[in-house]
Amino acid sequence: MRKLLTVGLGLVLLAVLIVPLIPQPVSAMTGSGTAGDPYMIYDLDDLHAMRNDPSACYKLANDIDATATTGWNWNGSYYEGWVPIENFGGKFDGQYYKITNLYSYQEKAGEAYMGLFGVLGSATVENLYLLDIDLTLIPLGAADTQFYAGGLAGYIYGANPTIYRVYTSGSLHITGRGSSQDIAGGMVGYIRTTGATCQISQCASVVAVSGSHYSSTMTLSLGGFVGFIWDAYTTINDCYSRGSVTGGHGTGGFICTTFQPFAGAKSFVRRGYSTGLVTSGLPRGFMSGKSPYTTCSANFWDTQTSGTVDDASCATGKTTAQMKTTSTFTSAGWDFDTIWGRSAYINDGYPYLLWWYDPADMITDINQVVHFQPNAIILGTTLPNRADGGGVYPNGTFSWGDNPAGIEIRLDGFLQPEDVYRFEPIMPGGWDIIEPEPSTMTGDVDLGKLAKNPLRPLVQVLSSTSGLTERLAWLMSAIFILIAIMIAVQLRTDHMVFTALSGFAVSFLFYSIGVWGLWVVILLAFGLVASIVYERMPTL
Repeated sequence: MRKLLTVGLGLVLLAVLIVPLIPQPVSAMTGSGTAGDPYMIYDLDDLHAMRNDPSACYKLANDIDATATTGWNWNGSYYEGWVPIENFGGKFDGQYYKITNLYSYQEKAGEAYMGLFGVLGSATVENLYLLDIDLTLIPLGAADTQFYAGGLAGYIYGANPTIYRVYTSGSLHITGRGSSQDIAGGMVGYIRTTGATCQISQCASVVAVSGSHYSSTMTLSLGGFVGFIWDAYTTINDCYSRGSVTGGHGTGGFICTTFQPFAGAKSFVRRGYSTGLVTSGLPRGFMSGKSPYTTCSANFWDTQTSGTVDDASCATGKTTAQMKTTSTFTSAGWDFDTIWGRSAYINDGYPYLLWWYDPADMITDINQVVHFQPNAIILGTTLPNRADGGGVYPNGTFSWGDNPAGIEIRLDGFLQPEDVYRFEPIMPGGWDIIEPEPSTMTGDVDLGKLAKNPLRPLVQVLSSTSGLTERLAWLMSAIFILIAIMIAVQLRTDHMVFTALSGFAVSFLFYSIGVWGLWVVILLAFGLVASIVYERMPTL
């Protein structure tokens, strides 16, 4: 009886200590939607809820896997998936997080727009990765309706919309039916902001854009980056496209066509490049059709990978070797100090944007992470790669030799310079500080799972006052709670089995909410088994 009472008290104590750690559901995104207090988007449901207030301010709080959209919106014949957010006129800051695997398949008889956003008005979208999209738009019915598709947005209008530091990858398909109103682009389909300025800068698209059409007499306009610019005062600076463009009546590796019938609607396309294969009607390496009011400067396209040596006088064709030579771009005035970089190991040797792949900034900006027994835990760990175009560029890996001097870092199979990642032993055979933080090590602390945990504010205070990263603050808190529970249980009962069982239960809970890896649970499970064996052994 006394033993049962002890066990019962121990379970109560365990429950009291564990319950506060269980993540609580949050019915809606946090924040008020203002510039000073934007709505924070934690999951796919929050992202979907943006359509309820399209003029508000939003920020991503973590990466979002949108794979579930493949099973959204069953219409009796197929899943339509994601329904684009219409008429968004607010601000969306991705904070350099990723939205991956967004799926949408739309068959529409009326006017339709395709993208994460169907229509962008007077909006700002910035600092976002939109990776592995799978978007399809099939026009039905009348031949004179409008159909615009883009990875980020199908149609842009309004006063002074801005797109800054957005990266898209995946596939986009449109079937043309109208006379000249079926348009698609890897980043944006159609831009028409008469009397206002649309600014797009430091963006990249690795979207495979494809099209098909019912009739050879209609026009289907496809661009690797933007499909069509019409009567818009648009500036596109320091952007590139590396996706293929196939199947259109007019196809451009970067932009299909610009059209401005009067001088007041000028467009500027500066310091851009394209490398993707361009096929089908009127293929052009960079731009297929150019308005006399469009000014182009310092643009290039790869004549070999694109399969075409033609362009509408907006860019200069270069061989692949020339496109992978830094001087090709610096001699044209490109900024390789603050905007662009180039390495034989990154982006297949083509220029890349520093905001998504800058090893120097990564070492400076990303907090240190401390791990125990690095020789055992870190072997084969995957390192982060800001050039990860939806799996196009494999992440680098490193392995430990007999000592830290034996570290090798490889990206795409190529040995990386020693200054890309830095390893600083604190003590021989002890902990190591690794900068930047390896992405696969987040299994020890999954911040995504803990974003809505009620203890997160306390952990943030601890991390801000102690100098620890948030991950390490969670890890240290978990270790402290685990030790405290096991000591408390041991003080109440002298049974090693129950003490080990308490530790195992807490460890499993921590694993389920993302505080540390399965190896901790396995370790304590072995300890539990050992305790049972020990207590059942006859006294010698």
